[in-house]
Amino acid sequence: MRKFIVGLAFIVALSAPGPMEASVDTRRTPVVLAVEKAIPAVVDIRTTKKIRVQRSPFMLFRTPLDNLIVPRGLFQDTYVGTSLGSGVVVDRDGHVITNSHVVSYGEGQGAEPDEILVLLEGEDEQRKAEIVGRDPSEDIAVLKIVGESPKQYLPLGDSSDLMIGETVIAIGYALGQSHTVTQGIISQLGRYIEGDNGVVLPNLIQTDADINPGNSGGPLINLDGELIGINTAIATPSGGSVGIGFAIPINRARKVYDYYVLKQPPLEYRLGIQFQDLSPALRLALRTKISGFRSVKDLSGVLVTNVDSSGMASKQLESLDLIQSVNGRRIRSGDDIGTDLVPANASSVQIGILREGKPQEVSIALKPGSAGALKNENQWLGMDLKPLDQKWRDQWNMDASVDGLVVTKVANKSPADQAELEPGDIISEIAALGVTNTAFRVTNLTDLNTLRARLANAKTFTIYFYRYQENRGWSKWRTEIDNKPTQ
Repeated sequence: MRKFIVGLAFIVALSAPGPMEASVDTRRTPVVLAVEKAIPAVVDIRTTKKIRVQRSPFMLFRTPLDNLIVPRGLFQDTYVGTSLGSGVVVDRDGHVITNSHVVSYGEGQGAEPDEILVLLEGEDEQRKAEIVGRDPSEDIAVLKIVGESPKQYLPLGDSSDLMIGETVIAIGYALGQSHTVTQGIISQLGRYIEGDNGVVLPNLIQTDADINPGNSGGPLINLDGELIGINTAIATPSGGSVGIGFAIPINRARKVYDYYVLKQPPLEYRLGIQFQDLSPALRLALRTKISGFRSVKDLSGVLVTNVDSSGMASKQLESLDLIQSVNGRRIRSGDDIGTDLVPANASSVQIGILREGKPQEVSIALKPGSAGALKNENQWLGMDLKPLDQKWRDQWNMDASVDGLVVTKVANKSPADQAELEPGDIISEIAALGVTNTAFRVTNLTDLNTLRARLANAKTFTIYFYRYQENRGWSKWRTEIDNKPTQ
């Protein structure tokens, strides 16, 4: 019996097809097909920035007394800072979506790099790219590849119908290894995390697909090869992947892309409102503090937190209204309120709300084609502003740690004048009192433009700025400034 079994096994082995006879098509699984579709559009991103550090000719570190003996800028060390990340080409014009922190330097969302280089799959030479726009509060940036556009791109997908347990794939520059592919599932939806700069990122996709340093800004795709998220962060005790990674839903990234590339503003800009997603803590607060919400079983949607008195929705919407539908489409998070819901030429929008737990339908008139664009983006609250360039740095012998927008002119009796800001001040951070406790860094006019639109309803801003004084050098100050138009 034993001989028969051995002999039979031998015969079967001889008749089985060899490795060379196996069909490639049988091994081209949905995962392989999705990766083949997406990977040509994935780029590795490398940024560089020259950073100057003051040093003392007498000691290892510079001291305040050195200013009295040796002029600032006479003894400096310069080194080149570099960073690595990932991105994805999303249109035929060569626009790339990535994380804002991938193309930033310094604490939080810092200064822009001197150079951004991208490397496409299958190419040997890096290409230059420029920042088109970015929203640090959403950790999304849009780049444009200089010169000839890439031949392949991955269009924006849809993250409104994601499922827990769904297979997903992450691609990126993981730990310096180009175009690394990892597979996993969607572990959970609607996660909230706080970044190193104190900005809370809401409604994130959680996945166990390995995401490592260098993956930031790279795509998260589904089995159809569709772009559903932008990898942004990991939860880890050691710095490496432990199977808890987070991605920004692509519908949120689409808003930033639409604003800067297609010049289409989000609906909240057009209505003059601000809202936030419902976290578990916020739902609990609504149920306990507003009696009308206690009996509502399906407490979902986005909560209106502020309404501009001069905005289009000022008479129809109120703070603490819960938006649950827009033009008949159900809204579960702010990511669902895309620009495609309300075309630029629309004259009105239908919004379903819960007000103190009672459903209502309101119709709000719109200004067709309104883009929410800001006029004179280099002028704000009576100030003329310009980016801090190298010429200005050299003239004032500035430390690399000082960055922001330079105040070049202050109008008499303007909000800036009343806040005692002066030409030569350098604005580095802006916070909106009563709207957010986070101070957002501003290093260029794009950053300022984004904040002006997002925080348009704030009554007062806190401005953090640098000011130069004789025998003291640059020091950091703060002031409050009223958000009101200048005459």
